[in-house]
Amino acid sequence: MLIPVSLICAEIRGRVVDRQDGIPVQSASVYLNHQWQALTEVDGTFTIPSISTRTYELTVHRIGYAGFNTRLTVTNQPSLPLEILLEPQPILLEPLTVTPSPAKPGLNAIEIDRQFIEQSGCQWLPDLLEQLPGITVHRANREGISKVLLSGPGADRVSIWLDGIKLNDPATGGYDLSGISLSAINSISIVPGGESGDQPGGAILLRSRSFQKTRLSLGTGLGSYGYSYHKFFVETEQPLNTPVSLWLDIKHKYYQGNYPVEGYATNCLYNNNSESYQFNGKLNWGNQYRNLSLFAQFFIRNRGLPGLANGGIMSETRYNQENKLVNLSAKLLESAYGNEFSLSWQENYGEYLSPEFQKIPYQEEFLKYYPEQLITVSTRYSFFNQFNFFALDYLTFFAKIQWDKEIFSQEDRLRPFLKIDDISRVIYSPQAGWSIKFPWSIYQLDLSGQVSLHRWEQQNTVGQFFGSSAGINFITSYDHSKIILGCSWVKNARIPNFQETYTVETVYSLGNPDLKAEQAETFRLIGKAMGGEIYPWEFSMSWWRSLMWNRIVWRRDFRGRYKPYNLGKSLGWGVDFGGGLSFPHNLSVQGNIAIQDVRNKTPYDVNYDNFLTYRPVYRCMLSLNQSIDKFSYGATVKGVGRQYTLESNNDPINLSNISLPPYQTLCLKLTYQNRWKTLDYKILFQIDNVLGEKYSVIQQMPTEGRTITVEVELTWPKN
Repeated sequence: MLIPVSLICAEIRGRVVDRQDGIPVQSASVYLNHQWQALTEVDGTFTIPSISTRTYELTVHRIGYAGFNTRLTVTNQPSLPLEILLEPQPILLEPLTVTPSPAKPGLNAIEIDRQFIEQSGCQWLPDLLEQLPGITVHRANREGISKVLLSGPGADRVSIWLDGIKLNDPATGGYDLSGISLSAINSISIVPGGESGDQPGGAILLRSRSFQKTRLSLGTGLGSYGYSYHKFFVETEQPLNTPVSLWLDIKHKYYQGNYPVEGYATNCLYNNNSESYQFNGKLNWGNQYRNLSLFAQFFIRNRGLPGLANGGIMSETRYNQENKLVNLSAKLLESAYGNEFSLSWQENYGEYLSPEFQKIPYQEEFLKYYPEQLITVSTRYSFFNQFNFFALDYLTFFAKIQWDKEIFSQEDRLRPFLKIDDISRVIYSPQAGWSIKFPWSIYQLDLSGQVSLHRWEQQNTVGQFFGSSAGINFITSYDHSKIILGCSWVKNARIPNFQETYTVETVYSLGNPDLKAEQAETFRLIGKAMGGEIYPWEFSMSWWRSLMWNRIVWRRDFRGRYKPYNLGKSLGWGVDFGGGLSFPHNLSVQGNIAIQDVRNKTPYDVNYDNFLTYRPVYRCMLSLNQSIDKFSYGATVKGVGRQYTLESNNDPINLSNISLPPYQTLCLKLTYQNRWKTLDYKILFQIDNVLGEKYSVIQQMPTEGRTITVEVELTWPKN
């Protein structure tokens, strides 16, 4: 039987390598008679099966190499593989102009602009990502290498891009976010899986700011009631890879006359002037996981307070309040969830009328403060799970100790001979606690606890309180949504066998639960949910219940000293609701309302139930804000409802005139900001209107105040 030669099938096998270094050439195209046949593999090999036995023109092309061309005769006899050598050759192209433009995000992408980053209050990228729905951040080890998970399939394969440069490790696919500060980021796009190209788990696109190494800002403002405002701010900040920043902030404010102050405990108007100076300076060195921060603050405030008589308000200014504050602190951070050590020193100077003395009628006593020193030392250490024990992420321990020394004096203006010498008080407050985190795929469990000891010593008075707290939070993320459920418990109790001699200073402790409570316990439930793709939303709710045994009945003895008569009980509960909704064009609405009910029982005589105070109160707030191009405007309404009080006639202290008076505030705010050449400027116009009541000895009178403020701020950025 004869078979035509042209019908006999054969194959061509070969290998393409670089002529200069001999390495395989991958993805080279192989042609026979100008028809594509195969693409070389990673090792440079190729196979063209099932071809006829005849002569062909073999061509090989690869970008970056000169073309290869030869004539090849194929027979049905066995033959060795071809060895094709390609000569590297640069490609000469015409000049090309590339214009960058951001890719249009998909419908499910989350866009975060610079304004959102600044309003979040976060300093580092992982902290911001943790707040977003559908995103989980795992701190994988002590060096701070983070793992980001997005909702959906392939959640553990997320790509991170910074200005078009992929941060993922080519070998492991991991990434390190430790050096990315939000001060260097202008915007962020979060693209879920299926819309992000090569990563099925999604992508996070970071765009850096055009860094301003030096920024100088001047601001001034004028308003009603003699209001004046002046600001000077200078900042030096290095690019992303040079972790050093320094800033200095100086502010001065001044009010003159009866300007409105919302929520003031006895009146909506001050009857005097107020002036304050504030100097802040800060130096940062390092990134998120190796950071040293030094902070210095100097603050001066001088203002007057209206006088009180028998629990009422008087029109003239009777007391001045002056405060000076010096605050120095240093903080060393080894890693975001690793070692931390901080030390702060604070010095206070000044004198003022003690608000607690305003609650006791028929007396003209006042308290004058002198120097106070507050020293705080704290440390934190974390153990990361390197053995995958029970899905533990990290375990953190922290400790803090405070030393507080105060010197104050008390005078009786009607009976000068009863003047008591200056009193020195020292307070020690050591604390210790822990927190632990268990992350799973879309779930997370956080546990925390704390114990504290509060001990104070002053002349003949020694007292101690022991406190403890615990909390648990359950967090889950699913399809652009996040839900947080938790509860907390706090208890403070006086340690038995304490020694205490009651002096006039004990009256000062009235209103301070840490000093006067025999036992206080609070339980709180919290819930928070956030989500939304096109219209992001957020809702939160909390409920609390507290029980306190305290000393609230005071009587004056024959020496003119106040002494506690017996123990009282305070039982209260409250509920808070809050929420927000965002719309297109940077329009957002936020609101919250709080309701609380506190009831007190105090045994004035043998019958324990003879005295009852009932004080429900509600607080509410509604805010509307929008930013369009260079304009932003908003309105906020908030207020406090009236408190109702029922009490017996034999109450030795009339408490009805010391509760917070009802008020409401309407704030309208308009801001315009733009750039002229290298000068940024911002103009702020704001109106605050306060409606409320002020108390007098015999009646409650309505009062109204309005302030109008205009502020201008100029900033010179240096690129």
